Amino acid sequence: SSSSSSGASAGGKNAATTPGMAGHGVATVQPDVLQQEDLPHFDLSASPAEVFAWLIAPIEPAQFFSEYWEKKPLIIQRKKRNYYEQLFGSGIIDEILKQNYIKYGTNIDVVRYENGKRTTLNPEGRAYASVVWDAFEDGCSLRMLNPHAYHRPAWRLMSALQDYFGCMVGCNTYSTPAGSQGFAPHYDDIEAFILQIEGAKEWRLYENMSGERLPLFSSPDFSQGELGKPVIQVTVRAGDLLYFPRGAVHQAVSPPGEASLHVTLSAYQLNHWGRYMEKLVSQSLSLAVQEDATFREGMPINFGSYMGVSKSDGDAKKRQAFTKHAEKLFHQLLNHASFDAAADAMLVESLHDMLPPALSNSELAMSVLGRSIRERVESHPVTKFADIRLLRPTCARLVAGDTSLLVHHSTENSRTYHEMESKPLSFPMEMAEALEFILNSEDWITVCSLPNLDEDAQIQLAGSLYDQGLVLCRPEKD
Repeated sequence: SSSSSSGASAGGKNAATTPGMAGHGVATVQPDVLQQEDLPHFDLSASPAEVFAWLIAPIEPAQFFSEYWEKKPLIIQRKKRNYYEQLFGSGIIDEILKQNYIKYGTNIDVVRYENGKRTTLNPEGRAYASVVWDAFEDGCSLRMLNPHAYHRPAWRLMSALQDYFGCMVGCNTYSTPAGSQGFAPHYDDIEAFILQIEGAKEWRLYENMSGERLPLFSSPDFSQGELGKPVIQVTVRAGDLLYFPRGAVHQAVSPPGEASLHVTLSAYQLNHWGRYMEKLVSQSLSLAVQEDATFREGMPINFGSYMGVSKSDGDAKKRQAFTKHAEKLFHQLLNHASFDAAADAMLVESLHDMLPPALSNSELAMSVLGRSIRERVESHPVTKFADIRLLRPTCARLVAGDTSLLVHHSTENSRTYHEMESKPLSFPMEMAEALEFILNSEDWITVCSLPNLDEDAQIQLAGSLYDQGLVLCRPEKD
């Protein structure tokens, strides 16, 4: 479960702190400006930093990351019910169900939580709107698993947040009938931002019984008897935001007489130092074995007679010599470590998880996706004096293959998670400097300025990236 929101400036009389969550306080921010009048919709095509600032306002991002991120929950109560309404709504869910083939289990879940147990009640096949809403009226909760695949504003928000965090951002919607609960208490393996869209929900957060901080995986469902008393209990209303970190045990109940719709945004799943170090150590060891004969020397004769868990009382002198040599080799791995290559390996994997970039109308007009078939046939916009720009700084990554350069990218990913796998683009090694120039520049580049390539190669490279949807193009003026 997860979601997020905005307001005035935090702190002082506007911020109250409630003790809890392993010794940390939880801040409740209640902005005291713009309380009654409706706010205009925020421009989701703004910069990633501006979008995130809007999401968590009035808390400043610097304060959020220093005080709350991965540490403790944050509640922002805005009294602005329409703050997030452009992102989703029950009417939008109804339209999606009516206009698309929404499949149970893939795109939507129908669930019920009764007598301390959650039950999934998905029929087979397509989810028809009338059947889904009948289940809702009967007390079932609805979870849409990839709403951004069918609603552009949600996609634009997630696209911007991907660029801000530099990793995949997930999104679910949760519709809960009045006076009910859809899911059992549990904790998640993501940083959760709860955006309340309609109605209200009472959230109860508990201490993690295991004491584990930032768990690698989500928990099984807990029974009420395992939880104890909540350390935080708060009602989140339309326009409010609730953030909580990985490992925060939580459950949510809609109040009597008031149904609820919230969006959960999830970030930083498996995006941690441990995963990076796995890449680094594995790559370093592979290089060490290739480059240093010390790592290829044979193991001591019959070392199993004194090493192993059951041999801890074995020959102390031999055990000491063995561990000392292993420690020496371990330290030598640093001589073969490529910190950049390990980062590339991790980020290439992340690229395949991410959504394709959501383009604004002006960007679409400069993309291959916005050109008609006739325009493509009659003339190609990429010429010597045309300008090009990478679609997004996070949408592509250049790595060296065995015989060629590979550009991994997210531009052909589906909006449904891993629905199809994109393949990297391959380029000759001599294009390395020009590719680095394009991928590292956030400004427009004139095609003829690409380094170390002749004019034909410049146009070929820029045209190929344009045709694959990785760069935008401003044609040269007549």
